[in-house]
Amino acid sequence: MTFSDPIWSKQETPVWIKLNKAEYLKACVKEGLRLFFGALRGSARRNLVAPIVYKDWVIPSGTPVGMSAWMLNTDPEVYPDPLAFRPERWLPGNHKPEMDRNFASLGRGSRTCLGIHLVYVFMKHLLVAMFGPGDRPELTLYETEESDVATTVSGLSGLAKRGARGLRVVVEWMSAC
Repeated sequence: MTFSDPIWSKQETPVWIKLNKAEYLKACVKEGLRLFFGALRGSARRNLVAPIVYKDWVIPSGTPVGMSAWMLNTDPEVYPDPLAFRPERWLPGNHKPEMDRNFASLGRGSRTCLGIHLVYVFMKHLLVAMFGPGDRPELTLYETEESDVATTVSGLSGLAKRGARGLRVVVEWMSAC
C-alpha cells in the first residue's frame, strides 16, 4: 500500500459516515458523555470592562462567573431521572433543544474541548469494535459496587469516596458463531 492508495474503495461508504448515521449509537455516546464528564466545573471568567446583564440581574464588573457541568448535565427539569442511562432521550422525537443547551460534558463556548469531534468518532468506533459484529468481549464487573465509582468529591473532576476500588472488569473474548 502506498500513501496515495485510498483507505476505502470508491464504491464503499467510509466507515465513519456509516457510524455517523447510526442514530442509536450516537444517542448512546451522547448519553454516556452526559453521565460521565471530565471536568465538573469550568474555571470562572471575569469581564473586567463592564458589568454583565442577565435578565433582571446585573453582575458587577470583575465578578468571577462560572458554570457547573454536573448541574447542567443532571438538571431533572431537562433530563428526567437524570442519573439513569437512557440513550432514547437523544433520539429524534424525544430530543428537546434544552438538552443541547445544558449539555456541557466537553466544555462550552471558547472553552470547548479541542478534540470534541475526535471524541465522538473514537467513541463510536470503540463501541462498534467492542459490541458490534464479530468477536467481542464479555465484560463482567469484578468486586465493584456503585459506590466505588459514584462521584462524591468535587474538584476540577469528580472523585469517588476515599478508599474506593474504582471500576474493575473481567474481560473474556467471545467468538461470534
